[in-house]
Amino acid sequence: MKRYQLYLNPHSVSVLDETAKTIEMSMTRLIQRIVDRLAEEISDIVVVKKTSREKQYAVLDKYAGFIDIGSEGKQNYSQTVDEIYKMI
Repeated sequence: MKRYQLYLNPHSVSVLDETAKTIEMSMTRLIQRIVDRLAEEISDIVVVKKTSREKQYAVLDKYAGFIDIGSEGKQNYSQTVDEIYKMI
């Protein structure tokens, strides 16, 4: 683990202090857990941002199930709206 010194605004300190007391956890451990969780979320965002557009659209295709990204012609997606709700 690395050690960092940081400055927090007074409102954040009071919120964290009250939370630490309520859940009976040290302020240090609470901040570590918050930063760890935020780092996981940021990591996911970075992975998506580094992914090619084609792969990002592939994820959308997986969820939507009817979008053809490779198609350059006009599509009438309103005819397949019932298929979307069947997948949910």
